[in-house]
Amino acid sequence: MKKLKNKIECIVFDLDGTIMDSEKEWKDTSLLLNKKYGINIDNDFRLFCCGRKEKDIVNKMKILYPNINAAAVRQEWINMAENQMTKNGVPLKEGFRELLDFLKRKDVKLGLATGSSRQLVTRDFKLNKLNENEIFEQIVTVQEVKAGKPKPYIYKEICKRLDISAKNCLCIEDSPNGAKAAWRAGLNVVLVPDVFPPTPECRRKCIAILNNLTDVHFFLSNLI
Repeated sequence: MKKLKNKIECIVFDLDGTIMDSEKEWKDTSLLLNKKYGINIDNDFRLFCCGRKEKDIVNKMKILYPNINAAAVRQEWINMAENQMTKNGVPLKEGFRELLDFLKRKDVKLGLATGSSRQLVTRDFKLNKLNENEIFEQIVTVQEVKAGKPKPYIYKEICKRLDISAKNCLCIEDSPNGAKAAWRAGLNVVLVPDVFPPTPECRRKCIAILNNLTDVHFFLSNLI
């Protein structure tokens, strides 16, 4: 763990894989598509997708899988995953409610920066009987910026809307793409790996790499 130089006044969360335990559905449905179309959507490509705009994902699919209709298969993948999540629910990651209760007692702002659409953000929180607008002061989705993660725009935008300096903000992310976007924007990053292991760059750039949100709770209790 690295020592922070600045006071933390804001916590910004990623959504999928950080707050919501949703990455499994994307992996399971990708395996079904692999079998159906004879392609290989693997961990590397799923990592590429994290936080990116749809046009970038489809363009990459056209290169990797030239024998399929990339746009149609991508939409089929989205529909399959979203249907599974709507049917089965999207559980919160263990420790999130307790972490949220702790943060509400502290004088810090909360933000959300996600590759999901605003519609899906609302759905996921509603399935867990929560209202995202009562939790976060600002929410920025990938649809609102010119490029998704690992470009820094979404984190620059959330800091702008929260009216806070990036150096006073701590981001909680689960993927290397998201972590890179955050540190490129100047935020302090805590990585809680979900499906994708931390890269050597993550180990150098993140202030901490923790196992779960319960560990984040303990980490922050000594920080804010």
